[in-house]
Amino acid sequence: MKCKLMLLLSAGLLLAGCQSDLTLKSVESDVQQAAVTPYRLRARSTDGLANINFKIGNQTVSSVTLTSTAMADYWFSSELEGDIIVQFDNDASGRDVQIDYLSVDGDWRQAEDRSHNTGVWQNGSCGGSKSEWLHCNGSISFGSTPGSGGGGGAVNPNPSWNVESRVFFDGPSGAFDDIAVKDPSIVYSGGRYHLFYTGRDNSYWRTGYASATSLAGLANSSHNFLSAINGGGYFCAPQVFWFGAKGKWFLIYQSGVGASFSTNTDVGNPSGWTAVRSMGFSDGIDFWVISDGSRVYCFYSAQDGSRSIKRRSTSIADFPYNWSSPTTVATNTFEAPHVYKNLADSQFYMVVEDIARHQELWRASSLSGSWTKVSEEWAHRNDLNYLSDHWTDEVSHVEVIRAGSNELLEVNDLNRCQMIIQGVPSGNYGDYYQIPYDLGIIRNY
Repeated sequence: MKCKLMLLLSAGLLLAGCQSDLTLKSVESDVQQAAVTPYRLRARSTDGLANINFKIGNQTVSSVTLTSTAMADYWFSSELEGDIIVQFDNDASGRDVQIDYLSVDGDWRQAEDRSHNTGVWQNGSCGGSKSEWLHCNGSISFGSTPGSGGGGGAVNPNPSWNVESRVFFDGPSGAFDDIAVKDPSIVYSGGRYHLFYTGRDNSYWRTGYASATSLAGLANSSHNFLSAINGGGYFCAPQVFWFGAKGKWFLIYQSGVGASFSTNTDVGNPSGWTAVRSMGFSDGIDFWVISDGSRVYCFYSAQDGSRSIKRRSTSIADFPYNWSSPTTVATNTFEAPHVYKNLADSQFYMVVEDIARHQELWRASSLSGSWTKVSEEWAHRNDLNYLSDHWTDEVSHVEVIRAGSNELLEVNDLNRCQMIIQGVPSGNYGDYYQIPYDLGIIRNY
């Protein structure tokens, strides 16, 4: 018989979906024939009663109670492909789960390195990253399985994209964003999506904020003008992230003083942002900050007519000041570079907007290294499949939905991702500021 799932505990042997009289040797033989992936989870329960579910591709392949209060190894195998989730589902007083690591066919993935953890208690609520602990009912994502589209392989240079409905619209007449909403940056924290964006009226580009428990819920959320920033008539193209070493939320944006920032201790408090401060340089637009855990880098669009992307860096201790001189990392492109760490293959990817309003894709093995173009048309109008109304012919100024909310800017798998984009149907709208951009979701799965 073929056994599609094998779970071995350090205290004994448990076979799920197999006859109980099978020997370990025959199970190992069947597993080999089925070409399944072996997994080894090292974990413990603080009271010996915590129940966890192993999920692959959103399917529960095993449910087990962690009876050991000391670290123990739990082995299982499965043919399934997709995202790997370890879920804690019976929280009670004094009951927590600590996970050391998950080995995926010999690929060691430390729990404290993962950027998706909905059960760790951080910042006064459940949900965060970079922890071995599940204090509340929740889960840790360990990335993709080998062979599931990504999963250690290269990012597909020519995916197709499903276009979902718009999720955010311009404000009412007389509002700061009554012509367009654009330049989205979004994080998920404390059970809510926090959206920062550029709003446009007849006079200014200014930054706004909205929040909802779901992406679709943003359509009915309040539009908040970030008046506390005091950027005058021009502060836009925001980027938001939590910087753990600083213990603050950072909002990066462009203003009259060039590369700018504000900070906040509560991402959900639009009045809590500090007034605009300069990062010390102003030779570009669309500033984008990311860290590799050792240094902090800022990528941005040059404004010298070269159609190039520049990069500066600084130390974690000095951030957001004392930046290095700029170097050029990409040419023959346009603007709005967005750089992410792709957990599926441990490479860095830069999504850059071409002047024709589609997204190029570039790759580097390190943030300080050289960048190579992977695809000229990674997200292009010709690859859009509309699931609702035909609301855009552009794929402009995107933000990939991240695995976490911190400065590492990690995504689980660019071969299976969502992006929030600014879009508009083709047409003659006059001056650029009059283009009535809305925000919506596209996904390549």
